[in-house]
Amino acid sequence: MEFNWDEFTEKDYINYCNMETETAWLHADECIGFIRVGEICCDLLLRQYNNDPNDITLTWDVYVGGVDTGYGYSAKDAMETGRYKDKYDVPEDELYPYDYIGGGDFLDFNKSMTYTEFKKMAEDVVTKFIVMFKLEDKANMKLHKW
Repeated sequence: MEFNWDEFTEKDYINYCNMETETAWLHADECIGFIRVGEICCDLLLRQYNNDPNDITLTWDVYVGGVDTGYGYSAKDAMETGRYKDKYDVPEDELYPYDYIGGGDFLDFNKSMTYTEFKKMAEDVVTKFIVMFKLEDKANMKLHKW
């Protein structure tokens, strides 16, 4: 498994760690970056729990590419929402199907971690998820950004 951190760099991490609680609260439920491995993409999200502006948690949602369950994201979905009139109008990256399969919180995370420490912790957490859901084949595929 080869993790790709191009879309959540050390600069992104430092910006997140230096974010004041009030600023983080304004960005609750927003994606702040991505971790990718093969056909798997983890969205890094700020989530607010218990309607408490001081309770902002860094979480991750996992999406698997090349899977079209009918409930996920695909060209058909893009056309049904009315964003595109036919499949020839749909950008290539939206033709590729993918679906949400789970996620969680980084329970061991704290803002005093270095970027390297955070990456190691996050990769360990995501790897355990990949193994638990038997997604090693998808994780070991060539990196595919969609």
